[in-house]
Amino acid sequence: MNTKRFVLAVVAVYVVLAAFGITFYENVFAAQFAPFEAFMRPQAEMVNMMAWSLLGHLAQVIVFCFIFLKGYENKGVMEGVRYGVLIGLYMVSLDVVWYSALPLPLSTLIFWAVLDFIMMVIAGAVLAAIYKPAEAPAEA
Repeated sequence: MNTKRFVLAVVAVYVVLAAFGITFYENVFAAQFAPFEAFMRPQAEMVNMMAWSLLGHLAQVIVFCFIFLKGYENKGVMEGVRYGVLIGLYMVSLDVVWYSALPLPLSTLIFWAVLDFIMMVIAGAVLAAIYKPAEAPAEA
């Protein structure tokens, strides 16, 4: 395994997922979480728990990238998109489990499922773009 490329992939996917998550979960759809404040930690405590959140997301990205490399077939960006679709479907299944356990409206399940699916497809495409086959130099 090329460690330098793996670290680059982890950083790139982490940044993409963080940017997507912050944009949509924290800003665009922040009001979506208002009804669930009773289930969440108080804001002051959440700030203190931020390191755990960042560490957990980093672990997810490392595993996401590592699994991709184990099945990597050097087929380009569409390989990453397919991988992202599969992981996205897995994430959607986890969203359904949360829906079954928490008193969430169906609209929240759909919101989470769509965002998680899109995030994973984008992350897979970014990952595959980093690992895409090198193009042969053009001959003169």
